[in-house]
Amino acid sequence: MALQETFEDKHRQQIIDQVATVWGDALQSLASPKSPKQLFNGGCLLLTRFRIVESHSVVFKHFSKPEDYGYLADGFAAKGVIHARLALDPKNPERCIDVFVTHLEARADDMRLLQYQEFADFVEQHSAPEYPFLLLGDFNTQGMEANRNDPDSAYSLFMKAMNQAVPEASLQDVWPLLWEEELGGTTDQESADIGKRIDYIMLGNPALPAVQLKPLSIEVKLYQDKRVAALSDHNAVVGEFIWADRPQDEK
Repeated sequence: MALQETFEDKHRQQIIDQVATVWGDALQSLASPKSPKQLFNGGCLLLTRFRIVESHSVVFKHFSKPEDYGYLADGFAAKGVIHARLALDPKNPERCIDVFVTHLEARADDMRLLQYQEFADFVEQHSAPEYPFLLLGDFNTQGMEANRNDPDSAYSLFMKAMNQAVPEASLQDVWPLLWEEELGGTTDQESADIGKRIDYIMLGNPALPAVQLKPLSIEVKLYQDKRVAALSDHNAVVGEFIWADRPQDEK
């Protein structure tokens, strides 16, 4: 489970504690580190029931600055990427996944374009050719059909940077892979059929005959609450995968 904007220690710990009431001792967590140069950490949080065998993080070097964007600047937070290698099966070393969680620049388009390359370099450095990997988070990059079909769009520039960094992975954007022309909007809490698609699950697989992940489903969850309406200003994106060499009922 990958979350963004968990900037405050108290509220982040409340989330972790509540998940622990369900997952118990199996819960492991990884959060964005703090930086002496920013007021807040990067806000990313990974919660998992699988053992974290390796982890890394990076803080973006390029970001919008307070002198340009005031209190809305991303530069108040140490945004970047966190990475965890998860051991899905302790008895089988081939059953590992690299998971990358990020929250890209929200204000300055030119800074976000530079972050694409920083993100891609980090994935190249910490992914492994024998393991699948997932890219999760708020990319602040519009991924509607028109953007995907425009070679000069920010979406296409992001995909180009990633595919150049890890060309063997054949990176797949899971939403259009399974839903084709459906919108999958994540910025309007009333429906996934409106708004913009800026939150992602992307999948990179190793070359055959290595074990691969196969996406089964992906959906947008609104997570409405009777007392506070939507639980977030973005809808959640939920995906389900299986190992491609396992029977369909083993997930």
